[in-house]
Amino acid sequence: MRLRPLLLTIPLLALSAPLAAQDGSAPDLGAAIDLASTQAPVTGTLRADLDLDGIEEAVLIYGSGCEGDACPWRLVGRHPDGSGWGVVAGGFGARTHLVETHPSGHVIVSDGVILAWDGERLMPHHDLIAMTPERRATAGEARELRILLSGTFRPMQMRVLEFDPFRTGEIWRLILIDPDGSDPDGPSPFHLLGPDGALRHSGAAHGRPWAYADADGAGAVLRLVSLTRSGLLVETAR
Repeated sequence: MRLRPLLLTIPLLALSAPLAAQDGSAPDLGAAIDLASTQAPVTGTLRADLDLDGIEEAVLIYGSGCEGDACPWRLVGRHPDGSGWGVVAGGFGARTHLVETHPSGHVIVSDGVILAWDGERLMPHHDLIAMTPERRATAGEARELRILLSGTFRPMQMRVLEFDPFRTGEIWRLILIDPDGSDPDGPSPFHLLGPDGALRHSGAAHGRPWAYADADGAGAVLRLVSLTRSGLLVETAR
């Protein structure tokens, strides 16, 4: 099931330099927060040294532009090109907070997706399948996809990651199509199969997508984060 993207500016998460520059530049964090706060009412400000350079960044949670309980947020920090301080990334979520990491540091968690800022870009961090080995698909799995998607699939061009996202003993399968890339500059398709073998989601990403467990008002969900030409796209599967 494909639902709406969860991130700002359809589908940007890490803002491009030209887009970030539109929000202006300031000489320090305080001035940058004040400048970013003129864009919309701010309902929360979270501060931490996210990239461990000894200087804090801030996450501003906005109170307008929301869809239901989900509202925009912006990361304010030093521009990677050294041009001053301002908005360097942004996202959209119903629950956005900072989590302290061991032994030091913080990450942003927005609707279950863990994001780390390294001073240059905001990227997914420590997902459910970070330590999961890939295996080649079986002939039976290739037939499964042919039936589900009415396409042609070959086991030697498929990689499978099996994982138990909700710790229930039920195994989900993330199937990557041609992950080594016949087109190295293009995204590769992927398909998510639930424990019942049903197709739960299809997408495309540069490299494999990241997967995170979360819950909303309707129950447990998976957040899938894909790296695209435009940035990071978060989609929801059930």
